[in-house]
Amino acid sequence: MDLEDADYWTNLISDKLVIEPNKVKVLSEAYTTSKFIGIYNPDFKKGNIVNYSMSGTFIIIKSFIENIKYVESDDLINWNYYLNPITKEYNMPNTNHINPNFLGRYGINTDEYFIVYFKEKIFLYTKYKSIFDEHPDGNRDPSKPPFDYYNNEYYIIDYGKDMSDAKNWTTNYFPDYNNEKLLVTMYFHTDNEKLYFSQGLFGDNKFVYNEKSGNWSSEASIKYQNICFSTEGGINWKADTLPSSDKLTDIRSYVFSYPNFEFRNNMIGYEEPNAAPLEPSYTELNGKYYRTFNTTYPIPPIKEIMETANKLETNFTITEEHIKKSGAYQLQVSSVNPNNAQESDWVSIVPKNEINSVVGWESGGGNLFTFNNKIVRLADYDREFQINNQYENALNLSQKYYNMLKTAPTMEDYKRYNYYFLYYKAVADMIKIIKDKGNAYFMPDKVCTHYTFEVVN
Repeated sequence: MDLEDADYWTNLISDKLVIEPNKVKVLSEAYTTSKFIGIYNPDFKKGNIVNYSMSGTFIIIKSFIENIKYVESDDLINWNYYLNPITKEYNMPNTNHINPNFLGRYGINTDEYFIVYFKEKIFLYTKYKSIFDEHPDGNRDPSKPPFDYYNNEYYIIDYGKDMSDAKNWTTNYFPDYNNEKLLVTMYFHTDNEKLYFSQGLFGDNKFVYNEKSGNWSSEASIKYQNICFSTEGGINWKADTLPSSDKLTDIRSYVFSYPNFEFRNNMIGYEEPNAAPLEPSYTELNGKYYRTFNTTYPIPPIKEIMETANKLETNFTITEEHIKKSGAYQLQVSSVNPNNAQESDWVSIVPKNEINSVVGWESGGGNLFTFNNKIVRLADYDREFQINNQYENALNLSQKYYNMLKTAPTMEDYKRYNYYFLYYKAVADMIKIIKDKGNAYFMPDKVCTHYTFEVVN
């Protein structure tokens, strides 16, 4: 009853499962960290700026680090959760005192920024501009217009591009609201499909030259707006409504490891590039290809029916054990690559050893892969026979071949027609039992996650 909550099962059926020859692993966490250093009072003239409390504080973002953490198993049952993350560090663009890039002449003039992975892109939001990026000595001509130090810009780079090259980053802008510019957004959120910001300060907040005092001072006209905007691709924003809290995750950067500061965020929408397909069509082992023959009806006991037909007997009785083992003949092998193989190239494998009911029950579904030089088939707890008109079709085919065997010209033809008559009659009998008992009839004797086929030549 609790299998769907068991980690050894949910890991195996995860769409993030990575299958290696002797090990499987599942992405458990993907997050980013960014390293930065803080500097105070760089070697420059502050000029005539007043009431600018952060004028001497700058943050230099040094690097962006991806952290991919896995859980692993070498037996498909026991899982190791204590592995260190696999990390990869990317350098950020250097600050440039001569020709400043988007990270500033001396750094960014705030310790409030966020850098986050979202749908194969990296986003950077820095909140403030620095007057020193325009004026290296901090002096601004009184005849110039007011200086707008709130930054409604954010910067994007495609994941995988050289992050250290400032030219690979693009500048983007948050939307206005009622013709007023976004100064500060309070919160960023995600539901893994969209990126949201909500609750912002809109308006103006600038440094204006005061002729009476002879200094630049801050003048603000700010409105708090409890609104929400979202983007699906990171560039085009539109007014939206936040989803319910159970579907939403706040993007919060937090600092740890003083004095080497780091910010950390989840990698939103990250997909494991090496994950196995959820339903592989075949697997390869020792130069041969294997697949399961998925049908909407049970496969009858081919070997026993063939023996009965060869004895010229026209009666074969289906038992419940036959139904439970009906999947035994659904594993097939081919020496031809499946991309080129014809249906006639696939041959059913008949188990040499006694099999239990679980093989028949789940072999028509679930993931198939090669592991530790064996073929592994995951249990398929969602399997259901979709029985529509298969019963009537099987009865009609059995009657067709019965009529043919009655007038068979040779003994070989008689055996062949008899085989097909018994085959389709058995299919009809099995479907009748299944319809009467329901799909729960195919539950295994014991709860399991997988079984293995050891192929013997």
